[in-house]
Amino acid sequence: MQASAILTIAWRELLLYARNKGRVIGTLGAPFFYLVFLGFGLNSIVNVKGTSYFSFLVPGIIGMVILFQSVFSALSVITERQFGFLKEMLVAPISRTDIVLGKAIGNSLTAAIQAILVLAIGFLIGFQFTQPWWNIPIAVLVMLLSGIGFVALGLALASRLSDPGAFPTIVNFLVFPLFLLSGTIFPMETAPAWLQSIAMLDPLTYAVDMLRGLLLGTNNLPMWISISAIIIFDSAIILLAAFLFRKTE
Repeated sequence: MQASAILTIAWRELLLYARNKGRVIGTLGAPFFYLVFLGFGLNSIVNVKGTSYFSFLVPGIIGMVILFQSVFSALSVITERQFGFLKEMLVAPISRTDIVLGKAIGNSLTAAIQAILVLAIGFLIGFQFTQPWWNIPIAVLVMLLSGIGFVALGLALASRLSDPGAFPTIVNFLVFPLFLLSGTIFPMETAPAWLQSIAMLDPLTYAVDMLRGLLLGTNNLPMWISISAIIIFDSAIILLAAFLFRKTE
C-alpha cells in the first residue's frame, strides 16, 4: 500500500469536485427542497418521539446526500475508461487497492462537504442542535466513514460497466431501496417488524441512526453497534471493489 499514491488520487478527486461549481450548487437543490417541503409540510402532521419532524429529517437528508453523492461519484470511472485515463492508472506501479482507496477517500470527502453544507442549510432554516458541540466533528467523521463504503460500492459497480448510460439506471435500482429502508424520511420503529428486520441489512440505517444520536440524541441503536456495522461494511465493500478492479482491463 502506497500512502502517497492514495493521497494523490484522493487529492485529484477533490480538485475535480472543487473545479465543478455547478456540481457543488446543483447537488444541494434536492436536499433543500426535501427539507423545506417535507420538513415544514409534514412537521405538524408527523409525530416523532423526542424531537420535531423537521429536526428528525435533517440527519436523514444528510444520509441521503452521502449515499447518492458517494455512489454516483463512481460514474467518473466509466468516463475515465472511455478517455483512457483509467488505463494509465491501471498500468501505473500502484495496486488496484490503492486506486480504490484513493477514489473512496477523495469522493467521501466531497460527499462529506456536501453533507456539511446541508447541515448548515438546516441550521439556517431552523434546525435545533441539542447536543454537545463536540458531537459535530464526530458526526463529520461518521459522514466520511459512511461515504467511503458507498463510494467503494459505486466503484464495484462501475468496474463492471462500460456504458455511462447504464450506470445511473442500475445505481438508482440499488440506492433507492437503501435510501427508503434506512429511516431517512420516516421513523423505522413505526414500520412492520419484517420491514425493520430488512432495514437492519441496510448500512445507511446505521449511519443515519448514529447521526441522529449525535445531533439530536434520538438514536435507537447503541453507538458501538452502528459504528461497528459501518466499519464492517466499509472493509467488505473495499475488498470487493479492489477484487473487481483487478479484473478490469
